[in-house]
Amino acid sequence: MKKNIIISIGNKGVSLSLNDKYRVLDRIFIDSFNQSTLPIVNEFFLKHKNCNSYILLDTVAQNYNYKVFPKLNFFDLQSMVTRKFNIEIPKNDLKYKKYLYKNADGKKVYLFVSASTDSPLKEWFNFFETIPNNLLGIYMVPLESVELVRKILMTSQNRKKVKEKGSWTLLTFSNQVSDLRQVAIFNNNIAFTRLITLDSSNIDLLTFLRNDVIRTSEYIKRFDSEFSFNKLSIVNILDQTMKNLVKDLKIENSFILNLTPFEAAQILKLDCPSIRKEDKFSDSLISMFILKNDKNVRFANKKINSFFILIKIFTLLKALIIFISFLTIFGVILLLIADFAYESKIGNLSDILSKNKLDLQNKSKQQFGMDTKEVNTIIDFGTVKDLVDSKYANPNETFLKFYNSQNDYILVENVDWSIVNFNYQSGQRTNLVKIIYDIKIINPDGTTDTLFTKYDSFNSKLKEIYKGSINSISQPNDINFGKKYYIYPVKLDITERK
Repeated sequence: MKKNIIISIGNKGVSLSLNDKYRVLDRIFIDSFNQSTLPIVNEFFLKHKNCNSYILLDTVAQNYNYKVFPKLNFFDLQSMVTRKFNIEIPKNDLKYKKYLYKNADGKKVYLFVSASTDSPLKEWFNFFETIPNNLLGIYMVPLESVELVRKILMTSQNRKKVKEKGSWTLLTFSNQVSDLRQVAIFNNNIAFTRLITLDSSNIDLLTFLRNDVIRTSEYIKRFDSEFSFNKLSIVNILDQTMKNLVKDLKIENSFILNLTPFEAAQILKLDCPSIRKEDKFSDSLISMFILKNDKNVRFANKKINSFFILIKIFTLLKALIIFISFLTIFGVILLLIADFAYESKIGNLSDILSKNKLDLQNKSKQQFGMDTKEVNTIIDFGTVKDLVDSKYANPNETFLKFYNSQNDYILVENVDWSIVNFNYQSGQRTNLVKIIYDIKIINPDGTTDTLFTKYDSFNSKLKEIYKGSINSISQPNDINFGKKYYIYPVKLDITERK
């Protein structure tokens, strides 16, 4: 089963967890990523070096801004949105833009999301460049938690309310790497997020939380002038102690749901034994939910996009190597099978040949008083001698022609002379003789001009002597014109008809 490393980065520390589809297999927490904790991190990644990695950001420096744009045609609108997006968000930030909806005035509403790549994220990017890894994505916890709380509410008695247009949700959960985080969601889109200070030892925790929700609702009214508490759902995912302290929380007509991380996992049907009843934080809940569900937005900037592209290239190369290896193994198996079949056939043919050879030897001894080998030798030499002695294809005649066409600047390297389709046993033949000369032309005065003059003269003589018998004259195409006393190799292919 494929395993994944989840790096949860917050302002209070970093959590490294090894997860498969159903449970957290290994987990460490460090207060900060520096030289003193680097050996621990290195050891964790070396131990799990073949796993995919995901970064979950739960840092303070996250920005969610709604932008309203006037009625324009599609291309003008896209140009305006892109220009504003690039101007308002720093170049090196992680960023994302998304069209949300059309407001009552017909204007388009967009969400601009960004996060700083400064510390602590910067140190992690530098670290990932030094180790073999499969970093598949960077995700923001508040943005991914929108789908988490939507699924919780859709399975509760508040299902009708969350489907209403203009509904709001306040999700509050506690992570070990950050603190208590509140995410405000409007019509299933994140509106804003913030970190709040909430201490379970506070004896007036119930009042504190009620006042915090009321203050937040006043802020919400700046987004939605039609906000009312009967459109508000409040979901708190807290440890058992905190849950007991806020169990009597009531705010006008709002729907309130208090859960522990374990209870939330049960509603979401995560089926994860690693999320226990006594868990205080939601880190494992969120990481397992993100792994098992479609992720919302993967963030990147120009540098990180290049990093992801390299990872994809290496992944494709790795897959290609595996595919080629599979084909090679498959081909070798087929060759072995074919070789075995051919060996079997050759063995049968060898037996037949041996039998025929034995029969032929017996007949040769009976008719000629000698074995087959001696008879074949006499036939072969006699047939060849008769042919060469005749004027039909005497090599001397052929060589004499060539000798008359060349002079002292031609160096013969090799001569290959043969009678085309000659059967030495039966004496059958065609009336064609094939000659291939490997020669070199030498320029005596050292200039390429003289070399080409000599070549042209030689070529002219050949065509005059052999007429239409020349098949091809191959020449080098990489001659060095600046070189003195150049030797010009030429291959001459001639077929004469006798």
